[in-house]
Amino acid sequence: MISLLQKKNYNFLINNTTGRWCGFLSQHFLKNEKNINNISKQEFVNTFKINLPEQELRKIYDIISANIELKNNLLTKLNYLVLHTSDACNMKCKYCYATDNISYCNSNLISSKTMIDAIELFKTDDNFTVLFHGREPLTNYKNIIQTVKHYHNSNIKFILQTNGLLLDESKLATLESLGVNISVSIDGFTNSQNQLRINHYTKNYTKKIKALLKTHPSISTILILHKKNIKGIISIKNKLQKLKQTGSAFNLLWPTGENPKLEKYVINTKILFKQMKKLFLSCINNSNSEFNFKERDLYLLYGRIVNRHINNYMCNKSPCGAGKVCICVDNKGDCYPCTTVNGQTENFMGNIYKNSKREILEHDYILKHRNISKIQNCKNCPLSIFCGGGSCPGLLYNYKNLINFKSIYCNYYKNMILWIMELCVNSSKRIFINS
Repeated sequence: MISLLQKKNYNFLINNTTGRWCGFLSQHFLKNEKNINNISKQEFVNTFKINLPEQELRKIYDIISANIELKNNLLTKLNYLVLHTSDACNMKCKYCYATDNISYCNSNLISSKTMIDAIELFKTDDNFTVLFHGREPLTNYKNIIQTVKHYHNSNIKFILQTNGLLLDESKLATLESLGVNISVSIDGFTNSQNQLRINHYTKNYTKKIKALLKTHPSISTILILHKKNIKGIISIKNKLQKLKQTGSAFNLLWPTGENPKLEKYVINTKILFKQMKKLFLSCINNSNSEFNFKERDLYLLYGRIVNRHINNYMCNKSPCGAGKVCICVDNKGDCYPCTTVNGQTENFMGNIYKNSKREILEHDYILKHRNISKIQNCKNCPLSIFCGGGSCPGLLYNYKNLINFKSIYCNYYKNMILWIMELCVNSSKRIFINS
């Protein structure tokens, strides 16, 4: 479907299937946004022939409407295994989704044998990643090390996601010698920014993680954005850069079914948009193409809009890569499409000891049924090709127990995408067409 979206004096012709779009300015200024779906070539020409030559308008329409393949399509095969290593955790973050799905005790640790068996079942010849996830993976440190040592000479990439409190120099030395990539969760560099993570058990959390990142710059970071840290986002980014971080993931907070009170920490759209614009501009150089700091979500969104890397990441898609590109295995060998839905009967895919790889991957589950064409606000929105529905389907499902539900961040994504498109048009001499 070819759509025309007009905002102020900006005009965007968008192919909702391929992500190809062009943008240009006109003299006519619209007070209200206008969206025309299924616009024909002649209608497009008639609308703008006072601004551009008819022959050029026809050429633009032909370029945008061409049936071309998506670029950098990484959502074609399973390449990411998440191992739910432990149900134990030494923290109690208010927004943790792990407790939302399962009433786990603190003793369920996945064995090295189960981890190795899962890897053997799902591994591919190249570009295969194993993520040690939690609740807190370092409560199962010995089994993780045994597993990594088993594959020490392989080309498998290992990542450990941790809150960092149990990391010491001995563990760091061992993990780094084995080539394990370490990612630490932190919401900022003040106790105020980290207050959704800190409790009376973790009073020295902020100080500990700051010291850790200072002495080990190879450790990457992931943050959750909420009302308590959003206004300090630039100072957080600058601090990370000072600590020699080249990028980070700033994920948006989601309320959960277990803790709907988290809604009060969800950032107001106007404030979120304002702060994320500042972050984007502080990350990208004047050339509008090179990033000096890659905030993952903005960087990926930019890639989708400008370079048509529509399927360059498994999250925020409709449906997402859960169960296709990624699979999660727990201590019993049970398989789920994503760690956000561990333990949910409706998202159970099978067991590595009872089912074949094919049976597991072909099993039906709720997450695969997210279809934004069934969401009123998404089905006619020409920008949905870029935002993919504006949410992680797992987190959305945990929040509302509905798979085809409008994202609480819909308006933010709409504003952000249009703003980036406007930047592209402003940077071009006359007409911008993405690659």
